[in-house]
Amino acid sequence: MQRKYYRPSFSAGVPLTVATCVVALTAGAGCSHPEPLTEIHGTVRIAGIPAANMLVNFVAEERGAASASAVTDDKGFYEIRSSDGRAGAARGRYRVALEDLNLYKIERTDKPPTKENSPLPSRVAGSYRSAASSPLECVIGLQKQELNFDLPAAHP
Repeated sequence: MQRKYYRPSFSAGVPLTVATCVVALTAGAGCSHPEPLTEIHGTVRIAGIPAANMLVNFVAEERGAASASAVTDDKGFYEIRSSDGRAGAARGRYRVALEDLNLYKIERTDKPPTKENSPLPSRVAGSYRSAASSPLECVIGLQKQELNFDLPAAHP
């Protein structure tokens, strides 16, 4: 018995179907506009002193919403950027957590800890280091905002 093989024949309907699928897929996926962001800037001070090299994290309280962050300069100044790299933060409610980046500048050594080579204590009090425990909250609206944070000194 001889096998029969069938070759599909392409008619004018197949390209139209493919074109319809491509249009349907791109219409739903690529046409959304990014959410507008609000410009947020300010300063971080600890006991009145500008806090350089501090990571400022704006953690969105709404599940699935984008967070934003910045690093302070020598004068404690920061400008927030969203998680996609654009300047600003989306509207919504945020908790603000701070992380002392100076802790990561310590050189590792095999020597036992001494006064000279022991890690520095964080300049940020414990409750401010996590969005879950931070008392710092803010609501971002449509208007440009300046948010200044003056924290108490951390206790070693």
